[in-house]
Amino acid sequence: MNSLDQKQTSRAVVYRKAPYDILTYNSTKVSLPPEEGLPGSAMNATQMGILKSLIKIYVGQLPADLAEERMSRVEDEGLDGLHWAWGGPTLTDEPHYYRIQGDNFTVEFDNRQGNANHIHSVWRDVENDFAVDVLREHLILYHVI
Repeated sequence: MNSLDQKQTSRAVVYRKAPYDILTYNSTKVSLPPEEGLPGSAMNATQMGILKSLIKIYVGQLPADLAEERMSRVEDEGLDGLHWAWGGPTLTDEPHYYRIQGDNFTVEFDNRQGNANHIHSVWRDVENDFAVDVLREHLILYHVI
């Protein structure tokens, strides 16, 4: 947020206060407003580099082969279509929330609880989310329930 100018900041801040928790919570499908926040296409090269580095931190938590595949996918699709959304003040040590949202993944970070001393953070793959009930999907598609 500190790298953004005033116009970019006004586009990026979508919530005056940080949400109490990540917005996708434990839902089985990511459901967020599309294209909310500052698009990557409105960022300069330095800001895009920061965004890419942040994405690499999340992807780097995955097993190496999966991380490489996910990062290649992000790079192939480019950063222009990603959106950076912020909630809360932009001051250090204040409760805040951010989201990086693309067509096939969403990252959420929330640091509001415990006086901004307790974070929740998640990487969600829109097409292959760990929260999907695979057995339920299989039964609906291939069996009469």
